[in-house]
Formats: sequence, structure tokens, C-alpha cells
Amino acid sequence: MEMLHHFAHFFMRAALRWIIFLGTSPGGIISQIVLILLSEVKGGWWKLGTWRTNWRGGLRRAIYALLSVWAIAFFVSAVMTIYDDHQYLVAKANAPKPVCQVCPSCSTCPPPKVIIHTVEETHKCWMTNHFEPPGPRKENVLTATTVIIHCNYKVEAPFTVQLEFAADNFIGGDSAFLPDEGIVMTGAGGYKRGRMTFAVVNSPSLPVQELVTVLVLGTTDQYPRAIRYAIGSK
Repeated sequence: MEMLHHFAHFFMRAALRWIIFLGTSPGGIISQIVLILLSEVKGGWWKLGTWRTNWRGGLRRAIYALLSVWAIAFFVSAVMTIYDDHQYLVAKANAPKPVCQVCPSCSTCPPPKVIIHTVEETHKCWMTNHFEPPGPRKENVLTATTVIIHCNYKVEAPFTVQLEFAADNFIGGDSAFLPDEGIVMTGAGGYKRGRMTFAVVNSPSLPVQELVTVLVLGTTDQYPRAIRYAIGSK
């Protein structure tokens, strides 16, 4: 069961990276399928004979092309996810080990000379802008940007995410999402003010190296771009 849990966690992370890689959303995936069916199935979609006839023509080619693109994108996303896990395992394997690994407490293992150096890892976060087309079309919405932040330390809930953008050409940004956690309890007090956005997450906490994302929708043909951020517990 533990292996199944780890595999499910890996699949969810790869699937999220796949959706971001395609620059869409679950609704966008469904829309792609529906558009192919509506454009390629001609002569009455409710008739079985129509499906057989169209399958020998453009419908099969369109479905195969779409599935090929999806498969390549998911393969790349899975490889990138595995590489991230590999980097973590390498860092863990290179961590300092006991002097006597077989039997630290036995009489044949000489007591090591203990020299304690306390080195605290500097708390650090990273931010990136993921530019993408908007999902479901909204009036005056031309572009979309997902701002992605992850930290090398745990951010205890409740916490806030504050962003500053290069220009005031967007809407939204007053809520945050933790894709690896699934359910997020947002708090009151989120707002957008000019080029600044402010979001509150009541729970859960942000684990080490997991993602927190903020989606904004652009009102011009220029993609919104975050230039500064601040994240921390309240």
C-alpha cells in the first residue's frame, strides 16, 4: 500500500506538470476532445455508422495526433519529475554518515572525536512565471500567467503570498493553490491593489520543496510578469 501511495503521489505530480507543460487546464483537455469530435464527426454523431465512416477518415488521424502530443508531453513531464526526485535522493545519500556504520555502539568501534559545527541552511525560495493561454474564455481576458513559488523550508500555515508585477495589466491573484496538497483553505483578506496582489492560505502548511501557485489573467496581449514576491507565516 505504501508503494501504491508513492506511485499515486508521483503520478499526480507528473500530471500537474503535464497540464502546465501543455499550457492548459482539465477543462481545456476536455475542450480539445470535444472540438475534435464536433469538427470531424459529420453526418449525425448519434449514428453508429457515422462513427465507423468517420473513423476511417480524418477522425482517426486527429485522435492519433492528439494522443501522440499528449503522450510526448506526459513522458517529458514524468522524466522531469523523476529527475527532481533523483536530485533529492542524491542530496540525501551524500549527507554525512556515522563513523562506524555497521555497529556504532560496539566495543570494536572506537569512539569518534566529536566536533560539532552547527550550520543552518539559509531559508530560500524561488519564483518563476509560467505564461499560458487563458482557460475558459472570459471577457477582456487575453493572456494568463501562473506564478510558481517553492521553498527549501516548510512554511507554516496560515501563511501569505504577496506578489508585485511589472505592470497593472491583469485581474485575479487574490488566492493561492497548493497543487501537491489538493485541498486548500484560503483565508479572508486577499486582494489586488494596482500591481500588487495578496493571498492568504489558512491550511495546509507548505511542505519543503512543494509548490504554491497564483494565477492571474491578463487584460492585454502582454503577459503579466511577477518581478518580486514575499511569502511567510502570519
